[in-house]
Amino acid sequence: MSARRILALMGREYAHGSRELMFIMAVVIPLLFSLVIALLVGTLAAGLPRLGVLDLGAAAGERSALPARLAARESIEFRSYADEQALRGDVQRGALDMGLVLASGADATLLQGQETAMQVLVWGESLLKHRTALSALVAGEVMDLVGLESPVRIETVLLGDEPPLPWGTRLFPMLVMSAILLGGTMVPAAALVQEKQARTLRALTTTPMTFAEVLVAKGAVGASLSLIMGVIILIGNGALGSQPGLTLGLIALGSLLSAELGLILGVLVGDISTLFTVIKGLGILLYAPALVYLFPSIPAWIGRLFPTYYMLAPILDTSLHGAGWGDIAGDVAILAAVTVLAGVVVALLARRDPA
Repeated sequence: MSARRILALMGREYAHGSRELMFIMAVVIPLLFSLVIALLVGTLAAGLPRLGVLDLGAAAGERSALPARLAARESIEFRSYADEQALRGDVQRGALDMGLVLASGADATLLQGQETAMQVLVWGESLLKHRTALSALVAGEVMDLVGLESPVRIETVLLGDEPPLPWGTRLFPMLVMSAILLGGTMVPAAALVQEKQARTLRALTTTPMTFAEVLVAKGAVGASLSLIMGVIILIGNGALGSQPGLTLGLIALGSLLSAELGLILGVLVGDISTLFTVIKGLGILLYAPALVYLFPSIPAWIGRLFPTYYMLAPILDTSLHGAGWGDIAGDVAILAAVTVLAGVVVALLARRDPA
């Protein structure tokens, strides 16, 4: 297998394939979808104020009780940080509305009635209502922590059903799936089918290039486009999370699986009309996990029945909820296993007659 030939074909695919409808759709649809969401419901998760807390005393065994109290609040999105640079970075790019840095020994100082250092970092474009709500919440929790009572007691009575998740949060999984699957699956599948219909695939493989090299090149184009669009969507929505390296790795693995699925379809399907028919039939299976997020009334366990769940869930957990490797290791292991299995199928198909 020649890396030079593969790179040459990738260059041809990007030069000529970028003019194809499927390539253009893979770029335009996620961007347009993201723009529509932003216009209709605001930025990602704008429905809840987003607060990040760094407890400087945690490393020295002087953990404050304040972060746990704030994390228990369902009215905010809470993230805990172990690194001040990560906290500042998330505030600066809008992933958080407010960041709170607690000095070491803050609880003891507060309980003694003394002033304590508490640094507040605010995103300049955050909504005023979010800043106000977070400031009031932090002040209230501090008062409760030191045993002071507020002169006003507010009793909340919920009328009707439980409030739904913000639409921005519910639509975001579908946006991520479209960014990864359109480029990763449809682009290599359509490219292979078009080569077969134009009868250029056999001509291509009668040169020194092998069918396996053709699959690798077209799969690499799909995976790279999928990765690029996934990263653009997450950055555009301020959702790379506190561990961007981990999030990017997950997107790369999901993009690889998506490209493998596209190659399988491209080899097995004979014409474009059949390809679109198959994609329509498989669409519900591929996007089913995102539909579970879109309609919270659907039991969450149903999403786990579909392989693409293990592509989507870890990305959402790290980008939106600040999950670490230990929280997602099980799902990532399943994703890796499915990716390896799909790769084996592609390797077996590479031995077929390219026509």
